[in-house]
Amino acid sequence: MKNKLIWTRIAKILCLLLCVLILSGACLSLCFYHDYTGILMAGLFREPEDTVDVVILGASEAYIDYSAAYAYDLYGFTSYPYAWDAATGMLYEAQVKEVLKRQNPKWIVVEINGILYDEVKDATNPNSLRIFLDHTPMGVNKLQTMAQFAPREDWYHYLFPLAKYHENWKKAYDQGGLLRDLLSVKKNGSVLKGYVTNVMPYDAPEGRDVSQDFSTAPLEPTSESYLISFLEFCRENNLDNVMFVRFPHIIASDWNYQRFQRCNQAEAIIESYGFPFVNMERDYKDIGLDFAADFYNDDHLNFMGQQKLTAYFGKILTEEYGLQPSVLTPEVQANWDKSAAYIRLFHDFCRERMENGQYDVYYETRAILEQLEARKP
Repeated sequence: MKNKLIWTRIAKILCLLLCVLILSGACLSLCFYHDYTGILMAGLFREPEDTVDVVILGASEAYIDYSAAYAYDLYGFTSYPYAWDAATGMLYEAQVKEVLKRQNPKWIVVEINGILYDEVKDATNPNSLRIFLDHTPMGVNKLQTMAQFAPREDWYHYLFPLAKYHENWKKAYDQGGLLRDLLSVKKNGSVLKGYVTNVMPYDAPEGRDVSQDFSTAPLEPTSESYLISFLEFCRENNLDNVMFVRFPHIIASDWNYQRFQRCNQAEAIIESYGFPFVNMERDYKDIGLDFAADFYNDDHLNFMGQQKLTAYFGKILTEEYGLQPSVLTPEVQANWDKSAAYIRLFHDFCRERMENGQYDVYYETRAILEQLEARKP
């Protein structure tokens, strides 16, 4: 009888500890920093192995100007952006290593905004490093990247994010909503395939016609060193499936024009290493972009411009570079067919929001998916 009582108490204590651990884990999860970037990256990691034929690295242009689900709807190939705000070129190599753990893409596309910054503080932005490390699964690549770029005194914060974000419990309501959406993507995968857009009007300036402008300006030295290091890495590892691109911007300000000139300089360096470069800033007329209708600021396309850019770039990939429709299992194809259907519904949703003056940033959330589900015929 006494032994039974002891074992009963032990079982109760263990159950109590388990409950404490579960509740503590839930509370700690709320303290971590969550934003839609984490949702985008989680969606890529959730895609089945060797099913993504095009991965697009870059900053916000990579997931705002281009839609993987729409490209699949038009051309039948699978793709996914692996990008975040103000991403820097110093992490291209680490990103490629992370991609190749899970996928064997036919093309790795690099949107080169990350090496066009004009100041070293932007080229080495610690926030860019933190986003990568926070949302990358633990492994050798993560540790090597941390050791290479993070100050030693910050390693503890990278290894134990709670030390950095412990006061986020004050924002538990906002973080809870983002955590819910993140867990949904981690469980089910991304339906919209890493898509974000902004629905708002824009009083666009008249941009310069740079279609025949090949003038150059020097790259910031740190950025240039990152670019050359990445090109050497690609060449040494026989990565002949890497392509570099520049998505369109409105070239109106002097700063944007200087960035355009740096892009031309980067193009010369990239092509000297034998890698293809597609400069779509010179192609805005062929894309059919209207500065007033298709942008929401000088640097990003809205959902209408995104459709034009996706159609144009998809045509380049298929007609000029021979990309074929992806060969998928019935289960994976059904998942992408669902994404194609949902992106059409999402475009209708955005159009209605713009017409009704409901201007906002829209990305994949459970609430958005529920609204799209209700629109299905």
